[in-house]
This record gives sequence, structure tokens and C-alpha cells, in this order.
Amino acid sequence: MTLPSKPQSSVFCDWLDVTAPPSEEHRLRTALGPLFCAVGGLKRDDDCYEVGGGIIKLMGKRGWFRISFSGASVRHLVMSGYWTTCLSEVGDGPHRVTRLDAAVDIAMDGAEALALLDSKYPRGEVRLTQRPVKVTKMVARRPDGRETGTWYAGHRSGAEVTCRVYDKAWQMLQQHGVSEAPRT
Repeated sequence: MTLPSKPQSSVFCDWLDVTAPPSEEHRLRTALGPLFCAVGGLKRDDDCYEVGGGIIKLMGKRGWFRISFSGASVRHLVMSGYWTTCLSEVGDGPHRVTRLDAAVDIAMDGAEALALLDSKYPRGEVRLTQRPVKVTKMVARRPDGRETGTWYAGHRSGAEVTCRVYDKAWQMLQQHGVSEAPRT
């Protein structure tokens, strides 16, 4: 799947979940909690830190321990120079990446991007791996009459690889009342 080449950001991590055995929980909580606070993070409770406008959750259940980093918390850790240290702490023990959202921002009108994807995949399925996945959309009508929203490939299907393309400018306007230049 390709979109036209327009000015774009570098690829960035917009979410990360790492799962480790329960035996790693104490070590990771002890190492990471002070690190999150050192970058200005706020400890909400033993399982949740607010870092850079994002959230980091530490969840222990029988059989596993998971650390979940929102995109905003990752960006804050990167900007403060602590992301590599954080990953090193996690990497010092057994672990598995169980979710990774990689993102890129493209300077393209969201309605244009969704129309392009609809024309490229008219059968309503796309191959991200060897097995095709279903395309679904959540759309809205903008004041200019164009359809915009979010285009999903493999959404809620159990597929290991999925894709989401959405009108970021429309999202910012709807959720925060902020008008931005076209961004998908």
C-alpha cells in the first residue's frame, strides 16, 4: 500500500506494549518508576504514570507483566533523552514486544487520502501480509461536503499486522477545536 510521496515526518513509535514474565515486575517497577518521575512524570498510582501528556501503565497479572507506553509518553521520553535508557532497562531481562504502533504523518488532506485508498482497494480488502484483510471505515462528512474519517485494514480481525489511515487534522478539530494544516 502506498500513498503519494508528499512531505512527511519520520516514522515514529506511537504506542508500545512490552510483556515480561512476572519475575521481572519488581525489577522493572523499581528501575522505571524513578525514571518516569525524573522526566517530570506524575505517579497517579502504583500502576499508572502521566508522562508528557501521555500515560504509561504497568500491569501485573497471573503469568505476565506488561508495560504500556502511549505515543505521547514515548515522544516525551525521546525528547527528554531517556527513551534509550528506558528501553535498555526493559531489554535487560526477558521480554516480548506485544504491540508496536509505527506512525508517519503525511501533509495530505485526509479526504483525499481516503478517496485514494477507496479507489486503490475497491474490493474492500488489502494484503498487508500473505493473507488479505477486510477494509472498514468510520467516516464523517466535513462542512465542505467531502467524506473523511478513518480507513482500517484488518481492524478487530485478530490479524497480526493491521493498518489505520486517518485524517489527523479533522481529528484535532473535532476533539480539541484546533484547526491544523492538512495531515493524514
